[in-house]
Amino acid sequence: MRYREPFTVFPRKMKSGLVVWYYQTYDNNNRRTTARSTGQTSKGAARDYCNKLYKEDALVPNRGSNLVFAKYAENWWIWDKCEYVKFRLSRRELSRKYVDSGRSNLRLNILPYFKNMKLKDITNYNIEKWLMGMVKRGSRDYKT
Repeated sequence: MRYREPFTVFPRKMKSGLVVWYYQTYDNNNRRTTARSTGQTSKGAARDYCNKLYKEDALVPNRGSNLVFAKYAENWWIWDKCEYVKFRLSRRELSRKYVDSGRSNLRLNILPYFKNMKLKDITNYNIEKWLMGMVKRGSRDYKT
């Protein structure tokens, strides 16, 4: 197997004409990450910046990497706590029955499947697999 550097640096020319160096690396699933700016204008400074991040194990930001779905969803569909409900209420009326129904659906159908999964690990495949399971079980709410 060929050795691969932990990161790659490359230049991007800004509209102002200034050249800023960016870096890319690979995530835990061996997929290339989004390019991130080093804020540096020379290749050497950019490599130094990336080497520092690499030593600190911070090349790939860990935003919510250990957050499980149950923790993320704990306030969802709760009248005075859910940010989504507050947002919807600011735009139009929303009945308590609608919100309670959403909470019930979350508790009975979604949490049993996704509860212990990390948010970063939930993929389209997982969602499709869950939906197909709902259809197989005959849940009337999820028939397509």
